[in-house]
Amino acid sequence: MRWSLGNGNLEDCVAILPGGYRRKVINSETDKSESFTTPVFIAIDSSKPSSNDINECELASPNIVCNTGTVCINTEGSYRCECMEGFTNIHDSYYVTSTELFCQDIDECNIDAQNIMCGTGTVCINTEGSYRCDCLEGFVRLSDPVSVSGGYYCQDIDECKQNSHGCSVYADCINYEGSFECQCMNGFYGDGFDCFDIDECHFELHNCTANNTACKNTPSSFECVCMEGFVWNGSVCIDVDECQLQIHNCSANNTVCRNLPGSYECPCSDGFVWNGSVCVEINECEVIFYPCNATSEGDCANTTGSYQCYCFDGFNKSGKLCKDIDECAIDNHYCSEHNGQCENTEGSYECHCLEGFSGTWPYCADVDECSLLTHNCPENSYCKNTLGGYQCDCFHGFTKNGLFCYDIDECAIDNHYCSEHNGQCENTEGSYECHCLDGFNGTWPYCPACPGMWSDSFELATGDTYCVVSIRMAWYDADYFCKSFGTHLAEVQNLERNTHLANIIRNLNVSAAWIGLRDIGGNWVFENGTDPTFFNWNAGEPNYMPIISYILYEENCALLHDNTYWSSENCLDIQMESICLKASDYQQP
Repeated sequence: MRWSLGNGNLEDCVAILPGGYRRKVINSETDKSESFTTPVFIAIDSSKPSSNDINECELASPNIVCNTGTVCINTEGSYRCECMEGFTNIHDSYYVTSTELFCQDIDECNIDAQNIMCGTGTVCINTEGSYRCDCLEGFVRLSDPVSVSGGYYCQDIDECKQNSHGCSVYADCINYEGSFECQCMNGFYGDGFDCFDIDECHFELHNCTANNTACKNTPSSFECVCMEGFVWNGSVCIDVDECQLQIHNCSANNTVCRNLPGSYECPCSDGFVWNGSVCVEINECEVIFYPCNATSEGDCANTTGSYQCYCFDGFNKSGKLCKDIDECAIDNHYCSEHNGQCENTEGSYECHCLEGFSGTWPYCADVDECSLLTHNCPENSYCKNTLGGYQCDCFHGFTKNGLFCYDIDECAIDNHYCSEHNGQCENTEGSYECHCLDGFNGTWPYCPACPGMWSDSFELATGDTYCVVSIRMAWYDADYFCKSFGTHLAEVQNLERNTHLANIIRNLNVSAAWIGLRDIGGNWVFENGTDPTFFNWNAGEPNYMPIISYILYEENCALLHDNTYWSSENCLDIQMESICLKASDYQQP
């Protein structure tokens, strides 16, 4: 279609093209004519001056609409479509038809990232025709935001401090830049938000291996405890004896507490049995066949909770048997009280007289083997009767060696007095003799002169002289001593001489001394064989046992005391001072 206005030229015609771009209509004679799709022509009266531009953008004609992403820009006598800010033309040419102008959004976050200044902790978000800076997750925009090249400064959110993390109470919150992490504590497992206790006991992750210990789970850990029924003593777990501590419940009748490792039980007491509800007594004598193995020696007796096997007199229980009591072996008899000996019998015993006794027990009389000459004493010994027997003692001067008596060599063992008076010893059968040493004259003990113990002050009108021998000896040794130098033990035949001799020994501080009186076969005789005509015995004297005449060395001899009284003493056992009598015609060697 062609339009001819005025003089036929199109110089004064303006075509308003769709899309908002303006283009002059070309003179048809100088240029080719062009076809426009729905052009809009507005006639301009060139003879009249123009006063108002037509704002095509405001007409909002459907035929004058810029494409999406463009903006309509009014121009003098026309308009144009331009890409909006944040959009760009997808074609290279600027002058295109309005339908050809297409603008697309510019993604500033991608194509111009180095010039996009979003702050720390922010992220660039592209928008239609622009962009924005948003805080990353885990960051928060400052309350007084500071613009940073179109963005904002975002600060990390410390979820741990703000307690906005949601971690489990059994987890540790660990803050990171823009985020946080929940880590389950030791002893727990899970994702941090839900933490579950690790049961070390169930999974056997413990070290409770000691005897009588058990693992006890605790939050985040475990502990080793004593098993039930055990208690810690400071080093190990020991059993609790509920029975001894009386912390049991064995309270039913006829029950007892029996301790077990870590526990206890309540069985029936011995002699009782459980009948399903209570403990009842057992009659062992009836339900057990011969529980005591009872015989004629004993029997069975039922007791509360038990039974008793008892034995008759003379028998003793040994397990379930009754055995004879050997009263003799355990000295449970009376035989020895009457010189008897015990002979055991079944269930009892009998008493018989001991060897050495005669008669029927308890009337047992001693047999005197010495008097009956039924002994077997060896040579150089004598028989001494004892109760129920006898003993053989060696004579003086002899000693026993086994069953025999041997002479004692007094000289060899230095058991003599010879050396005290310049003498030497010569052993004899059952005794010894003293002789003056070579170079000494006289008869021992006067070697070579008279002993210095004689004194004229001891003389009486008779002319007799006495010597008090200060050496303590037995009577026989004293008699031998006096005879060795021609004297003999003193004879006391009257009160005057008795008083005189008592004064002599008292002045010498001698309490008692042998005189020449001895008992021979029950008769008191002086050493020279004469019978005494004077006695001065102390009260209760003479006190001695009857003797047998043929036992020489069992004789009793007389001691004169400083109080003038006499006593009878064993001639062998007692050693005392002695008084020797020197006849008036005695000549000193």
